Amino acid sequence: MDVKTLSLRIEREHLVTILHFGKWIFVSSLVYFAASNFDRLYLPAQIPLALFGVYGIARSMSDLATQLMQRVGGAVVFPAVARESASFQERMPRIVKLRSAGLALVSVGLGGGIAISDLFVTVAYDARYATAAIILPMLLTGAWFSVQAAIAESVLLGLAQPSRAAMANLLKLVWTVSLVSLAFARGNLLVVFLVIALGDVPRYFVLLVSQHRSRLRFGSHDLALFLLMLLSAIAFRASLLGLGLADGFVSTTQWADIQILLASATG
Repeated sequence: MDVKTLSLRIEREHLVTILHFGKWIFVSSLVYFAASNFDRLYLPAQIPLALFGVYGIARSMSDLATQLMQRVGGAVVFPAVARESASFQERMPRIVKLRSAGLALVSVGLGGGIAISDLFVTVAYDARYATAAIILPMLLTGAWFSVQAAIAESVLLGLAQPSRAAMANLLKLVWTVSLVSLAFARGNLLVVFLVIALGDVPRYFVLLVSQHRSRLRFGSHDLALFLLMLLSAIAFRASLLGLGLADGFVSTTQWADIQILLASATG
């Protein structure tokens, strides 16, 4: 074959498909970046920098599980689903089994993290960072929804449905901006952190419904996984109480943190 006879040719159908898919990927990534970093841009102007620093530490720790699952979703789940999209329904039993096993491990890990979060903060940091003992478990609870959403988004991208991921990320942005602003207007700092922690809840439910429309029904499995996380947290905490390493399911430090946030909110 003579290389000189070869010429570049762009198939219009393929070009339109690539541009359509890429358009939604761009929009989804842009909106997700804005939603995920809104707190980092908005909070420093609303709360003392010392408190924002404490929040930043808790946020960095809680983001580890989400970042890991985003990498797994992008490097493993997305290409695997895209490759098997034609026979995806036939492989559902195996997919459900693998998904449930992997997310069960994550749920137990998050439950354990919630249980020991106040002890970790107390041991690893001095008294200036004590407020992280109540912020961290809230963020870890929200991380469960973030992990679920990350996997669901990768599945939908593999099924060539990027617009649904973009819609979910847009709802997260609207949730975060509107409710955080409202919580500050009401002067409730504790609710501010709770809203931020649960920022991926609306995103998760949009993606859950989108999967359901694609005949991927994970609702009952996810409910079981959420209960597993809660039961794991209770079990780990009960073990700490039995060993004398904790002074309650909600520690004295955490109750003090709640009072500090409430005082900051009203003051």
